[in-house]
Amino acid sequence: MPRFHNPNDPIIRTRFQTLIIWLIEFLITAMLYYFSTRDIRALNYLTIYSVNPAILVNSFPLHFWISILMILFLARLFKRTAVLLGAISIELMIEYVKTTQIQPVLIGFIIWALIFESFMPYKGGEYYSGQKLLKQIGFNFLYILLYLPIIYFGYVFTFSFTEDISESTARTFIALNFLVNMLFLIVPLWLSFFILDRFLVPYFPLTEEDNELISQNRNLNNDIGDYDDFIPRPGEFYNHLFTHHSLEEDDHTIIVIIGKVHFYLCTRCTAMIFGILTTIFLSSIALYEFDIPFSSKLALYLVIILPIFPLTDWGLQAVLIRKATTASRLITGFILGIAMQMLAFMSDEYVVLEIIIVSFYFVILAILFYLRVQVRKKNYDKEALQEFIAENSENSNLI
Repeated sequence: MPRFHNPNDPIIRTRFQTLIIWLIEFLITAMLYYFSTRDIRALNYLTIYSVNPAILVNSFPLHFWISILMILFLARLFKRTAVLLGAISIELMIEYVKTTQIQPVLIGFIIWALIFESFMPYKGGEYYSGQKLLKQIGFNFLYILLYLPIIYFGYVFTFSFTEDISESTARTFIALNFLVNMLFLIVPLWLSFFILDRFLVPYFPLTEEDNELISQNRNLNNDIGDYDDFIPRPGEFYNHLFTHHSLEEDDHTIIVIIGKVHFYLCTRCTAMIFGILTTIFLSSIALYEFDIPFSSKLALYLVIILPIFPLTDWGLQAVLIRKATTASRLITGFILGIAMQMLAFMSDEYVVLEIIIVSFYFVILAILFYLRVQVRKKNYDKEALQEFIAENSENSNLI
C-alpha cells in the first residue's frame, strides 16, 4: 500500500488549511502569553537582574521576562502576524481587566521585538553548527539598544516619586534594568534553538552528495526502493508514540514543519489535546478575568452529547463503512477534547452521573474496537485467500 504523504513532494496547503494553521499559531501564542503573564505573587518580587528593587517591583517582574522570552522564541517559528496579534490581544485584555494604566511603550516594544525576531526565522542547523553566531546575537543586541531611548523617555510610571528618587533617576534605573534583563534573555533564547537543533540533527534531510550516492546504489540494486513505504525518509520525524499508526497509514497524521524536518502527529489526538488546552484557556479567561463561572449543568449536557460525534466518526471508520478524512478527524478530535475538559467543571452532585456516562462511552468504545479487529481480520483473510488463489492459478498455467 503506497504512502499518502510523499516526502519528495512539496506540501501544498489550501487557503482554508493555511487559515487553520494561522489560528492554531495565534491561539498557542495567546495561551502561552496569558499563562506566563498571570499575576503570580511569588514572581512579583523576583527578576533576572535589578538595580533598584523598589522601582523594579513596580515595573518588570520575572513573569514579564518569561513571557517576553516565550514570544521571542515563537516569533522565529510561527508567522509574525499570528504571534503579534496573539500577544498584543492578551496584553490589552489584561490591562483592560486590571483597569491599570496601559504602557504603550511596553506594548510597542513587544511589536518592535517580534518584527525584528521574525526577520530571523528558524531554518534548522545554523545554531548547532555555530553559523552566523555573531549575526544572531548581534541582531538581538542592536534592536534592544535602538529601543532604549523610547523606554527612557516614553515609560509611564504607575507610582509617585519621593525626595530620594527623581524622575530622571527613575528613568535611568528603568532603562538600565530593561537593558540588562533583555541582554540576559539573549543567552537562553539562543540556547533554546541550539537544543532544538541538536534534537533535530539526526532527522535532517540528506545533502545533495548523499542523494547522489543513494541514486547510484539504486541503479545497482533496484530492490532498495521497495522499502521506501515502510521506513521514514531523511527529513522526517515519524514516531509511533506521536502517530499511533504505521507508515502505511500516514494519512491518519498531519505534518508540522519545524525547520527542515517534517513532524508527523496523529490528527485526532493532536486536535483532542488542542481542544483540551483551548477549553482551559477560554474558561480561565472567563473565570479569572471576567468572573464568569462555567455552568456545571451545561458541562453535564456537553459531556453527554459531544462524544457522540468522535465516536461516530471513528466507529464508522473502524468497521470500514466510511473512511474518515483529515477534516473530520480534526473537528471530532477537537470536540472530544472539549468534552474531556468539561468533566473538570462538573460539580460533586453529578459524580454518579459522570461515572455512568464515562463508563457507558468506554463500553461503546470497547465494542467498536472489538468489531474493528474482527472486520479487519476478516478483510485480511479475504485478501490472503485471493492472493493464494491467484498464485495457484498462475502456477497451474505454467504447468
